[in-house]
Amino acid sequence: MNLGSASIRFASPVLLQSTQDFNVRAKRYLKAIAYLTLAFQKGLCNCEEKNMAPTSIGLSKQAREQTAKHLNNLLADEFVLLMKTWSCHWNLKGPNFISLHELLDEQYHALVDFVDDIAERVRALDCIALRSLHDCHEHTRLKEMPSEGALPDQMGMIAGLLADHESIIRELRTSHDNVEEFEHDVGSVSLMEDLIIKHEKMAWFLRAHLEK
Repeated sequence: MNLGSASIRFASPVLLQSTQDFNVRAKRYLKAIAYLTLAFQKGLCNCEEKNMAPTSIGLSKQAREQTAKHLNNLLADEFVLLMKTWSCHWNLKGPNFISLHELLDEQYHALVDFVDDIAERVRALDCIALRSLHDCHEHTRLKEMPSEGALPDQMGMIAGLLADHESIIRELRTSHDNVEEFEHDVGSVSLMEDLIIKHEKMAWFLRAHLEK
């Protein structure tokens, strides 16, 4: 990803096999967030600036902005699910700890990529992606993991994550149909179709651990 003068390179998920690798990637994401925050504060990301070239990609401004609303809601959902998957990955315990810990490791890496893909699609439409945790809280349709009280047991965590994946899949189908019918945005529709397939597979893997 190239952010003005800041160049951020993300490692492939398959290379993240140690705590050190993960910390490096996390620092890069924090660097990107810090750069974007400063850019927004200085008005560097205002797509209405006079010195920016007009966007001409075959979609009206209204269509792009409407699609971006769908994508930003999805971005918030994915970010909340990422945080919940991280929490379960860190805090789960029980007889299937190793297999579930490794499964959630794979899934949170996938969700990091989903978040990045969605945000970059919003920017490709010359709109503004969510810029803060407050924005995510305002746009998400999911419930966050409670910050107090007892944590769910192992299967309760898996059931909760499964429910969130299924909720995102339903929202994706609705957004997909709206964007396809009214905005005619092939690129965003293609992204949503890809995310539906990936979320369905992730949900299947979680569901398999709940079936007896």
